[in-house]
Amino acid sequence: MSMGDERQIEMRNKMMLFGLLIRRIFDEEKGKLLERLEDANSEIRELKKVRNEDAKANEKVVSIIASQKQSWLKERYRLRLQIEALMRELRNMEKRKRKSFTELQERLKEKEGLVQSKDKAMEEEKRKCKELEEKLVKAEKTVEDLRETQERDVQEHSTELWRQKKTFLELASSQRQLEAELSRANKQIEAKRHDLEELSLEIIKMRKDLEQKDRILAVMLKKSKLDITEIQTLVKEVKTKQEEDEVKTWRSNSKSRRSLKSMFAFEATSKPKTNSVGSITHIEHLELHKDPDVVPE
Repeated sequence: MSMGDERQIEMRNKMMLFGLLIRRIFDEEKGKLLERLEDANSEIRELKKVRNEDAKANEKVVSIIASQKQSWLKERYRLRLQIEALMRELRNMEKRKRKSFTELQERLKEKEGLVQSKDKAMEEEKRKCKELEEKLVKAEKTVEDLRETQERDVQEHSTELWRQKKTFLELASSQRQLEAELSRANKQIEAKRHDLEELSLEIIKMRKDLEQKDRILAVMLKKSKLDITEIQTLVKEVKTKQEEDEVKTWRSNSKSRRSLKSMFAFEATSKPKTNSVGSITHIEHLELHKDPDVVPE
């Protein structure tokens, strides 16, 4: 063989070795690449599995959130209906309360008118009593004058004495009539006082009704869960109205009591101080025992 052939064989051998080496390297790299590809595929499968699980979990979460949202919306709608119902009830209560207050104010005005009319009637009775007392004083003075004239002229004018006795008897009859009228006037005054006491009891009953309505209003306001400030404002308005009614009632009763006391004190001070006639002293004794408010002089 020649040198050229040997070189070609050597070159062919080297090329074969190089090809084998390259093939070996390629096979090794191919195995590594296949392993990496398998790892990547397994990782992709795991990721897909995780993604599917996450998708299922997300679907569950979304369904839970959707159901909760629906329940929240239903609860919100229910609460809104309850609030609207409570507000309507509160407005109706306000209307009823205003109507009740208006009716009570009208009744109070009527009662005040009755009290004023009864006060006027009592003033008229007092005026009549005063006139009767003035007539009684005049009659007593006339009796005294007649008695003095009788004592002075008894010996000189027997006929005049008889006439004076007759006049005295007429005056005594007039005095008894005046006493009877005064007794009737006192009975009428007692009846007026009894009417005033009944009126005071009725006003107290009305005030209790107002307090009961205030308590009912406070309970309903607590149930409606309104703002505390609004509740306090309503309660203050009710209490203020109640205090005003109590002040009016107290003033009316005080005025009635003062008018009665003034009348009885005037009757006591208007009693005659003389003991010249036995029947007049007996009237004073009866009046003092009849009315304990009169202080004897």
